[in-house]
Amino acid sequence: MTGDRTVAERAVPILIDVATRHSFPQYSLGGRCLEATLLIEHHEFEAGTALLTSTLEMGERTGWRMGHPSFLGTLAEGAAGLGQIAKGLAIVDQARSASAYTTVTRTYTDPQRGVQTIAVYSLDPTLVNRRDRVITNVDVLESDYNGLLLSFNKRMSKRWQLLGGLTLQKHEGFNHSGTYTNPGTNTDLNNPNYRLNRDGSAIFTDIPWSFNLSGTYQLPYELSFSAKYTARDGDPLMRTITIAGLPQGSETIWVQPRGVDRTETVTKFLDVRFMKRVTLRRTRVEGSLDVFNMLNANHVLAQTEAIGSTLGRPSRVLAPRIVRFGATVRF
Repeated sequence: MTGDRTVAERAVPILIDVATRHSFPQYSLGGRCLEATLLIEHHEFEAGTALLTSTLEMGERTGWRMGHPSFLGTLAEGAAGLGQIAKGLAIVDQARSASAYTTVTRTYTDPQRGVQTIAVYSLDPTLVNRRDRVITNVDVLESDYNGLLLSFNKRMSKRWQLLGGLTLQKHEGFNHSGTYTNPGTNTDLNNPNYRLNRDGSAIFTDIPWSFNLSGTYQLPYELSFSAKYTARDGDPLMRTITIAGLPQGSETIWVQPRGVDRTETVTKFLDVRFMKRVTLRRTRVEGSLDVFNMLNANHVLAQTEAIGSTLGRPSRVLAPRIVRFGATVRF
């Protein structure tokens, strides 16, 4: 990082344009994150925070998470610039105070750990049909983020370049996936069952460490070879059990904080590219061969979290090896 914002403002749109034209959605998302970072650094907090939030959400939906930890600190900076340092809105049922619940003990069988006992909470039967839900500020919706980014960049010289980075981070607190203001949910922060084991959990995509290494080597005859290697810790997992027979109906209970269990570590994610340039008078042709996930790794990225016969069953794995041929003609 040289701190040259003028160069960065010129380079980021080029990155987004090239990534879009050549169908590299992960680099397009990364470019938009960098664009949002520049806005926040220029104190355009509202525009930058909105762009960064929407881009990270898009990354979540499409499976792009490799750069996510690096931008969480920037997102926090943007929120602070908007004065949203301790914003936490949630639904609270005022007709059912925490004192309306009594402790009951239930047992369940975890296929990996055997018979377990858990204390859950039963609602006073006289309040089953009473509701008074309001949206209000709740202090418990807080989290702490700490991160460290180490990076290096060997610029192109003597026919090769190399860049890489290591991100170490921890995002921990009361687990939530946004604000709890959807009236269609069963959220109630007065319900002690809802709060069970949520505190001290991993927040959002909490990846304790991630490593990226990429480089390019220019071969003779206008050939070039590029590669990118990515490794990271696994995604945080919950472990839940559904408790039936309570006066208020069945409840899904967290038996441990999110992040105690994780998916497997990603260690074999490698992309490579070969490119050949041919110049014919005023016409330049660029042919490319891309191999995504060259090692054909099948790392598990998500799995069943509900305790039962399917606990731990993979629900999403790394996309298989993809080979793509491409050509670009400039005239």
